[in-house]
Amino acid sequence: MNILSSARRAAAALYCLTLLAGCSTPYSPPQILDASTRFPGLVDLPVQTEGHTADIVLVHGICTHDARWAQQVVAQLTQAIDGATMSIARAAAPDAGGIEIVPSTIETPAGRLRFNALIWSPLTTPLKRQLCYDQTGKSAACTGAPPYPHQRALLNARLKDTLIDDCLPDALIYQGVARDAIQLRMRDAILRVLADGDATDTVPLVVIAHSMGSKIMFDTLLGMTLEAPASRAATTARRTMERMRILVMAANQIPLLSLADQPLDGAAGAIGIDAGAGRGKGAGADVTASTGAGTNAGVGARAGAYVSAGTGAKAGAGAAGAADTGATAGSITVPAPGAAQAAAPDSLQLLLRQRGSSDQRRVPAPLTLVAFTDPNDVLSYTLPPERYASERVKVFNILVSNAPTWLGLLERPDSAHLDYLKNPDVGRLMACGVPASALCKR
Repeated sequence: MNILSSARRAAAALYCLTLLAGCSTPYSPPQILDASTRFPGLVDLPVQTEGHTADIVLVHGICTHDARWAQQVVAQLTQAIDGATMSIARAAAPDAGGIEIVPSTIETPAGRLRFNALIWSPLTTPLKRQLCYDQTGKSAACTGAPPYPHQRALLNARLKDTLIDDCLPDALIYQGVARDAIQLRMRDAILRVLADGDATDTVPLVVIAHSMGSKIMFDTLLGMTLEAPASRAATTARRTMERMRILVMAANQIPLLSLADQPLDGAAGAIGIDAGAGRGKGAGADVTASTGAGTNAGVGARAGAYVSAGTGAKAGAGAAGAADTGATAGSITVPAPGAAQAAAPDSLQLLLRQRGSSDQRRVPAPLTLVAFTDPNDVLSYTLPPERYASERVKVFNILVSNAPTWLGLLERPDSAHLDYLKNPDVGRLMACGVPASALCKR
């Protein structure tokens, strides 16, 4: 019996060693895809301003988040900077719209980094509680729900509880009838943080957005530009884009989520760009509501002619070419087999086209877009430079590993998608830039 037991222990030890040998993080250190990549870290931005201050807005993505997420992200950034100290202000109570604003500060030898995290999870949590009965391991939001009565495989249960019952519903809710309501609440939060603050136009702004948070942010800013040109919302949206120096997108989902903004035939039912009719804005584009672009009926009192920017976008010159690649069935163009419909401009592209076009006398500072992608994150996409780069907009893609890959077969899907801003490699690159700032720890 002792011999058999020893053999089992030896076999178990050998199995564990095999797993450890097969555990890898192929993109740690990160792989920078463009050899010419150069961008400043957060720590270097205050040095460039008279007040030695920079503002950073954090926006989380799908899955439930709270103020602790903001604190963890800021703490990760603090660790990379030599001599930095972090202070967490008392979190602001949720406003009437339900988005929690969590302020914090990093003091560095070179200046101050002021953070505001926009926590929008409370908006979708009540709807997601309808799925609590299905969770095997109850989340905090599902405390008290009856236990799930059926047996699930361990990994399947984990994926169902997190990605399916907690994360995916956020995307479905936003892409559905609640989209305008979410954008209106995000609009209120943006105005509180960026219009009511004391920052001048010379204070650089950084936006760090994870997953679907970037799309909510861009859709909302684009919708704000559709309001009266002199309105507080439109002015804030334009000023936000012009102040922005760095845009960090972790787990970019725009290529996937933007599919929901486009009609089948690439024509009707989208918010279009009237190319060349840019309100006298040269390179700008006039974003206009086209067939089927709904206006939220409840917006009138608060946002004037606010139109949901997330309803879709298409090039006025024709989202082009789709009609030439297939046959027409009724009023719907059917692409030829194997043909890809031309992608319509998304809300980020439209915002970038408008950036700096409102005042030809003022040229906005260059903007750097940095996209972090874990290739094993099944919900993330790299950012195609040809769609976003321009003379004053640089686009860099960086590959990272957010969790170990086992035997080349699997990286935990939840960790791969959720842990970008907890990843020390990502934190250091954001805080220190490329090449790394002399103000960062060695």
